[in-house]
Amino acid sequence: MWKHTRPMVMTVAAIALVALIDGCVFRELKNDLAEYEESFALVGEILTPTTDQGKVIVILFSETDGKQIPIRYVFPESTGHFSFLVGPGTYYLRAFEDLNENLDHDSGELAGQYGKPIIVAPPKSNARKPGGRARQNLNIQLSPATQFVDGLDMADDLAITQMPVFKLGTIAKLDAPVFDQANGSTGYWKPLAFIKQFGVGIYFLEPYDPARIPVLFVHGATGTPTGWQDMADSLDKSRYQSWFYYYPSGIRLDVAAEILQGMIQILHDKHQFDRLYITAHSMGGLVSRAAILANRNHAGSAPINLFVSLSTPWGGVRMAQKGAEKAPTAIPSWHDVAPDSEFIRKIFGQSLSPDVAFHLFFSHKGNCSMFMENNDGTVELDSELDYRAQADAVRIYGFNEDHGSILSSLKTIERYREVLKAAQ
Repeated sequence: MWKHTRPMVMTVAAIALVALIDGCVFRELKNDLAEYEESFALVGEILTPTTDQGKVIVILFSETDGKQIPIRYVFPESTGHFSFLVGPGTYYLRAFEDLNENLDHDSGELAGQYGKPIIVAPPKSNARKPGGRARQNLNIQLSPATQFVDGLDMADDLAITQMPVFKLGTIAKLDAPVFDQANGSTGYWKPLAFIKQFGVGIYFLEPYDPARIPVLFVHGATGTPTGWQDMADSLDKSRYQSWFYYYPSGIRLDVAAEILQGMIQILHDKHQFDRLYITAHSMGGLVSRAAILANRNHAGSAPINLFVSLSTPWGGVRMAQKGAEKAPTAIPSWHDVAPDSEFIRKIFGQSLSPDVAFHLFFSHKGNCSMFMENNDGTVELDSELDYRAQADAVRIYGFNEDHGSILSSLKTIERYREVLKAAQ
């Protein structure tokens, strides 16, 4: 049998109380968010007609006083994807094979570049348009080099490396240090620090298998993929493969959903899977619904057939609204989790497609609280059972568990397995 773990879950009230007591929290958050607002992701893929004969190096150049200066380099992921985190400016991308691993471009090694300058403009006040946080599809085709990638001495001139910001199909175990609970908290309180250190991605437990259905797990506030250990362990490994979306839960939820939908699309374009099941906990349900709706409007969209939410605050969290109104610096996601937020109104502005079977799981083992009405220890039942979410649900299931224990409950997992089986 699977082991029973209890993911760390903090109530919004407790988070707000800690924050109000500790002014340092808000000072650090303010500094992190100020830099985050100036940051953009440059995302692309290495396209090469040959098999991988050695490492590929991608170099980011910045235009300074009319000159192109190399400032960072990365080794692409095993999937060929690469990414950089940058501020406003003009940038160029070049790449080359490094067959002898000497960090320099030599004769016989393929090379290529993105064909035009990449201009990242300063963000406008309150501008949060779709795609505004990233420039994607900056793909580089490698071919026999007609000239060397010049102006570059990797050993001496370019010591600044950067890990890829986006992880697409990176393989990791759930007990990997990157998924430590402390890192999930960092993603909530210091989103940019999280992105710099860990990136954002969809992780696999093993290489993609076209014979098995991907089940994508999406965590909630302060969460990490480790919270899904029991549910992932319970899956029939002959039928399903587990994927995990790992993101900084303090960012605006439309941005988290936009990244999720984009990553799903990239993985679908690469693997051409014919079905995908999404399972989300708490705030992750809000992110997932937004991504599912966006996916439907995308040409050649990925086939999402099943959506299971657990203990999601569909009607918002009142304490999040109070925190957004009264805190010196609000965590960005508080604005979206607030009842009647623009984000919540938007995700209920259209119904889920009939092709998506939605199952709503809720927990009701709560406590007496001066901050909340009937609750599961974190979210009020009135929010978990918002009538708009119920209207889209195929079935609704209640469990005598709290907000965290629902993920490891035997009854929850048995019912979840039945839902998966019925979806085939």
